[in-house]
Amino acid sequence: MGLVTSKKDNWYLHDTYIENIFISEYMVNAPGDYVKVYIYSLMHAQLSIDMSVRQIADDLGIDEETAEKAFEYWEKAGVIRAFGNDIEFLSVKGESSDVPHKEEQMGPLGDDELKWLISQIELISAHPMSGTEVKAVEEWITDLNADPEVILCAYSHCAKAGKTSYRYVGKVLNNWIKEGLSNADEVNAFLEKEDERKQIYRRIFKALGFNRNWTENEEEMMDRWIDIYHFSLDRILEACGKTSGISSPNINYVNKVLENWHEESRKSDGTSAEGVGKKISMKNVLAYYEHIRENAESEAEARRQEVFMRVPALKDIEDRLRNAGIGLSKSMFRGGEGAREKLKNEIESLKAEKAFLLTENNFSADYMDVKYKCDKCLDTGIDDESGQRCECFSRRMGEAAQWLKHRK
Repeated sequence: MGLVTSKKDNWYLHDTYIENIFISEYMVNAPGDYVKVYIYSLMHAQLSIDMSVRQIADDLGIDEETAEKAFEYWEKAGVIRAFGNDIEFLSVKGESSDVPHKEEQMGPLGDDELKWLISQIELISAHPMSGTEVKAVEEWITDLNADPEVILCAYSHCAKAGKTSYRYVGKVLNNWIKEGLSNADEVNAFLEKEDERKQIYRRIFKALGFNRNWTENEEEMMDRWIDIYHFSLDRILEACGKTSGISSPNINYVNKVLENWHEESRKSDGTSAEGVGKKISMKNVLAYYEHIRENAESEAEARRQEVFMRVPALKDIEDRLRNAGIGLSKSMFRGGEGAREKLKNEIESLKAEKAFLLTENNFSADYMDVKYKCDKCLDTGIDDESGQRCECFSRRMGEAAQWLKHRK
């Protein structure tokens, strides 16, 4: 008696066989797109249908680079073998003893600090992290060299905006890394400045009667008024007031007004293209500012070494102050209010002890500080409060001319 089964000619009616060990040990920690590439490719392999990487990417709605990375990922995991343009799907039934279980996963999460980091992220985002999210955090640390505190800052910042998707957080973190933010203090300073800038944008838009958010181009335009033209908010609002005489107030009109004012200012102080040579150039003035800043910092360091030679105990106090400051920053994420208060008290006590030892040994309390020529702009040439050129700028121009003359 012959036994036969009906033949399935339609490939949609076939089944794709996936080993359970692959699902439980490999799939759970893999990125979603990588899993899609594996299963879709395995289906075609079992049907003996050839597919290019481009075809697979197009069918799955992903880019070709992601598909290629997926195959690299699975080859490293040992579930496929690539030779030439061909892919062989391997059985992993005999490999379970070599595959680390979730609780034994190798890599950065073996570190107690990073385990703590994951628990803190879960508290901030108010949901348990998936294997994909955990892998993303590990990649931020290994690939971006992101500090755990900066990652926590990113999650906290995004959570305030109601956005805790790891992809969104990753974009924010990526931008911060590009900005050179390497610790919590730098992030907080950056966010504070960013908040101040957004307040300025709102004031400008309110003055123009706009009840909408600004576009990216408008933001770049307003940044140019502040960072390149160095106009104060009052001066910008004055320009906005010029739109009261036109029927449809618009930001381009304000931009034209400010551009004209800026050009007039450049011509009057001799820093315009036509004025270069009549007076010292802006480039040379800024080089002189950098020169006097470096001198001030170098002299301060020499005074510090002098103090440490005569009063060695002050070196220890300086080190303890620095460590306490770092501890205070970390306590914003790890410690409670009690820990922060303790560190604040320690810092105040160390500062008092430092001042006492300095004066007791015939040094002024600020002897170790950097002594800038201008306390208002700290020898940068820009007044932080107004965002305009500091009042010392004209004096520095004269000094810069003499400085250049002696350098030749």
